[in-house]
Order: sequence, then C-alpha cells, then structure tokens
Amino acid sequence: MMHVKLNMQDWKVAENGADENTDRREWVVNIKAEPSRINVEAECPDKTKREIWIEINDGDLVVHGYDPDHDEPVNLRISKTGIKVDADDRPGGLG
Repeated sequence: MMHVKLNMQDWKVAENGADENTDRREWVVNIKAEPSRINVEAECPDKTKREIWIEINDGDLVVHGYDPDHDEPVNLRISKTGIKVDADDRPGGLG
C-alpha cells in the first residue's frame, strides 16, 4: 500500500491566474493506493471532506465521488464505448 499526504491549492494560484475571487487556502489531500483501489480524501479549508475512489469494476474504470451532504456517491463509469454517470440516492438529479 502507498500513502501520500499533500497540501494543494486552486490550480490558478500555481499558474499565476488567481484573482481576488480565488480561494488561496490550502486543502489537505490524502492519497492511498491499494491493489484494488485508489482513495483520495480532501479536507477543505472549511473542514468539510470530499472523497473519490477509483476502481476497476466489471471491465469499467469507475470513479466514485462523495460530497459532505450525501451518504451515497456519484459514480462515473468509463467503459470501452462510453461514459455513464449514476447515483443511487439522487433520483431527482445529480446537482
């Protein structure tokens, strides 16, 4: 297993494209890799957490994304022939 902890900022800060609306605070990002999945957990400056994990499932590359307000993830399923997005607990939409 591999584990990396990073401090990240908005990409505009690094590319010198930040303006007065850019949040310059750092996010703490933990990346863990195992043979069956890669986890990325970000702690935002407001102390909420966002998480993604990546796995291979039934021949698809699947990215699961969690936000602080939902119990179930949004799933991005990338197959050989297309991309599908679904979420079990959000029948009214993904927004």
